[in-house]
Amino acid sequence: AAWGRLLQSVGQATAITPDELNPGREVLLQQQNRYYTYSVRRQLEKVTVQRWLGDLPLLATLGYAGASTRIYGLGGDRESGEFFQNTTTLIEIDQPVGFDPGSPAVFSNAVIAGLEFNTLPKERAGHPDEGFRTGARYEGAGRGTGSHYTYGRATVYHHHYLSLFRDYFSSSGRELVLGHRLFAQQTFEDLPFFEDKGLGGVRLRGYPTNQFVDRVQVAGSLELRWTFWPAADPTGPGGLSFGMLAFVDSGRVGPDWRSIDRNDWHHAAGLGFNVIVGNRVAIELVGGRSRFEQFISLSVGHSLNLRD
Repeated sequence: AAWGRLLQSVGQATAITPDELNPGREVLLQQQNRYYTYSVRRQLEKVTVQRWLGDLPLLATLGYAGASTRIYGLGGDRESGEFFQNTTTLIEIDQPVGFDPGSPAVFSNAVIAGLEFNTLPKERAGHPDEGFRTGARYEGAGRGTGSHYTYGRATVYHHHYLSLFRDYFSSSGRELVLGHRLFAQQTFEDLPFFEDKGLGGVRLRGYPTNQFVDRVQVAGSLELRWTFWPAADPTGPGGLSFGMLAFVDSGRVGPDWRSIDRNDWHHAAGLGFNVIVGNRVAIELVGGRSRFEQFISLSVGHSLNLRD
């Protein structure tokens, strides 16, 4: 009788429930990120030209981004060595724009135009200690650009850097710089899901890339950088300086601007280490944590800088 009860309990513990074989959307929502379990083959080509407008601190950008994408869904496939097929995934249930597994490659080519007011020191634009850059950028795609989709994406941003206690630190060559950034973005029409640029990664450190995606997004960051070991010649090509940083990021997404309020913001904070080459380029190791996970990343260039 005891052996019978034991076998019965083991059988109950290992039994496969109906939800595991055919989970509903709410179950998947708790288990999967927004994009999950699909394969993508993607080719990108981008050409951009930037020009200063005379003697003004205005920087104009014009470019073209070509993208060819093909999606392969994995739901229903049987992996090597597995008895059961892959479960249906959340993306296969939601069927966002652009999710068409097995179809030929599609194009989402776009033109890019931007204008930026930039007062950063040109000799150290990659590692600024003062000045700001404020700009607007627009990407548009449609039949005229050779795209299968018609969409637009508008972005406005502001970066500002302030050197703190300059007189105190200048005698030793050290620096204490406060940087902050603000940006907002909105997408229009039928943007395919693989062109989403959501919050996460360098746009919201502490979360996976594209963790939070919607039509409207806003975010801000504060970062304090301390160069504690300056090079003997910081501006020389081989001059290596070493620094530390602390940051706080916060952001929010929503379907429209009315939904952006004080609630449901996502926050993260962390520390980092910089190797600065010639006061022009930084190699940055950053680690931190958010509500959901810890992270660590290595990048060329400051992670505070917005990337396309």
